[in-house]
Amino acid sequence: MFGKSSGGRKANTKIYNGRGIFTKGEWPWFASILESGTESFIDPKVKCMGVLINCNTILTTAFCGQTVSAGDQVRIGSPVAENSTVDRKINKVVVHPGFTTTRNEHTVHYNNVAVLFVDTPVSDDILYEENMVSPVCMTEGKVQ
Repeated sequence: MFGKSSGGRKANTKIYNGRGIFTKGEWPWFASILESGTESFIDPKVKCMGVLINCNTILTTAFCGQTVSAGDQVRIGSPVAENSTVDRKINKVVVHPGFTTTRNEHTVHYNNVAVLFVDTPVSDDILYEENMVSPVCMTEGKVQ
C-alpha cells in the first residue's frame, strides 16, 4: 500500500520565523497546499500543510480542509531545491463530519482532521523511485 518507505528519516530541523530549514530529501512526506497563482517554485504562498500517508492521500487538519478545494495545488517533498518535490492537484477534500471549534478563553478544535486526495498518484513520478517523495512511515524504535 505504501510502496517504498523512507524508514522514518528525521532531519536535524531548526525553525526560524516559523519556517523549517530542510535538507533535500529528508522530509519526503511533507505536503504544502499552495495559494492559487503562487505555484512558482520561488517563494510560493502556502495555505496550509499536511503529510503524505499513501501514494495519493494527504492527511491535514480540518481547518485546512475547509480552506482548500478541488483544483488547488499540492507540493509534496522537501521544499529546498528543484527536483526534490512533485506537484499534484487536489481531486477531493473530506473533512471530518464532527469538526467543531469552541472559543472561550482559548480556541479548541475537535475532530480537527481532513483527508485530501490528489489527481495522480505520486508513485507515477521518478522522484518516488528515488525516494525523494514517499509516504510518512512509523519509526522502528520507541518514541520518547
